[in-house]
Amino acid sequence: MDIGSFDLCLWTPPEQPSSKEWLWRKLPVLPFDRLDVSSYAVQPDGHILVSTKSGATAATFTFDGKESVWKLHGEWALPFTDRGHCDLSLEAFVGLSKDPETFGYLYSCAVTSTGTDDDTGNRLRPSPDWKRSKEVYMRRGRFCLVECVSIDDVRADQVLLEEPGAAGGVPQRSRYMYRLMTFSLRYDMKGDLKLKHCRVHCYNLPHEATTEYMLQDPVVFWL
Repeated sequence: MDIGSFDLCLWTPPEQPSSKEWLWRKLPVLPFDRLDVSSYAVQPDGHILVSTKSGATAATFTFDGKESVWKLHGEWALPFTDRGHCDLSLEAFVGLSKDPETFGYLYSCAVTSTGTDDDTGNRLRPSPDWKRSKEVYMRRGRFCLVECVSIDDVRADQVLLEEPGAAGGVPQRSRYMYRLMTFSLRYDMKGDLKLKHCRVHCYNLPHEATTEYMLQDPVVFWL
């Protein structure tokens, strides 16, 4: 989708030794501008959610893989940035924000229904409930967050300095490390999003590491 195409790769049993097992099939044209995409997630039922923002206008679309159709799901956007991970123990999507006012905060957003129209015939779904953790950068869902941090700064800022005249922007590796945090999530008695089972380890940067690949916030985040 990021290069302007939307295709499905299918495996088909070969009828002849010379036939291809993997085939690409074109899918419907996107009903939105791909440059407006702000976040996305995959529902447990296989539907793909894609949120877009254009100025003050927000919208979320669903793609039904079985019917191969796009539908407008609601006039709202998922609260996190980029990919949201489905945590079945929370019945929610979890992701990080890159908005300037909430940068680095962890959000959970209730899994939204992609069922049929309601009795009123309204096809649009209301914005799902979401929670924001009070920890910045923060038992089934377990997450891993990787950051590049300065070991000279007690605040562990993510600012990367480049060696003067270094080709490719190679950072001063002796001054930076990868910080790997693993954790689970829970809701407390007030319904606030909290971290649990949090573990932190630090590692030396690999020799091949350059700022081209590390100037990201975060470097890696996955379930």
